[in-house]
Amino acid sequence: AFDHRCSDYCLGKLKYKSVGGTEDGDLPMRVPLPRKCRMKAGTEANGGKCDTPGWTLCDRPRIEKDKEKGFERMYLQRNHPTVLQHSQIQAQAYRANGDVTVIVLRSHPDDPDPGEIADTTCY
Repeated sequence: AFDHRCSDYCLGKLKYKSVGGTEDGDLPMRVPLPRKCRMKAGTEANGGKCDTPGWTLCDRPRIEKDKEKGFERMYLQRNHPTVLQHSQIQAQAYRANGDVTVIVLRSHPDDPDPGEIADTTCY
C-alpha cells in the first residue's frame, strides 16, 4: 500500500513566533508554529513535529464539492488515515509517487461545458 507521512516537503518551511521574554532581560523563546499539509492531511498538532492526523476516515464512497477548488470529486472508502487512494496500473507504469483523484463533471460527454473543464485545469 502507498501511504503519506507528512514531512517538510508537504508542510513547507517552519515559521516561528516569539514567546516569553521579561523585563529582567530574559530573551524570548522561538516556538515553531503548526503547519498545514498541502496534501490536505491536516495540521500539525505540535509545530515542527510533522504529526498531522491524516485524512478523514470514510465508511462508503461519496461525491463532495471541493471547498477550495469548487468542483465535485469522488472520495472512496478510507479505513486508514495515511493510505493514498491510488491506481495500481498508474503506479506500475509511472514508477513514481502518485495520488489519483476522480473529478466529477456533470455536463454531457457529447456537449461538454468549457467552464467545467476550465475549472478542472486549475486543479
